[in-house]
Amino acid sequence: MLAIKARSEDVTADPEDVFADVLDELRETYEVLDRARLEPYHDDHLAVVASPR
Repeated sequence: MLAIKARSEDVTADPEDVFADVLDELRETYEVLDRARLEPYHDDHLAVVASPR
């Protein structure tokens, strides 16, 4: 399980674009099982559950 913090990755980019880029990179070695935005508790964060391939 991990959290992608879009503003920590790139403060100028749209968070959805950041999430897409990170998920694409993650899928090279992991199977993404689930994901969920963490609003309203944490703006611009995405929780991801993944398993190694």
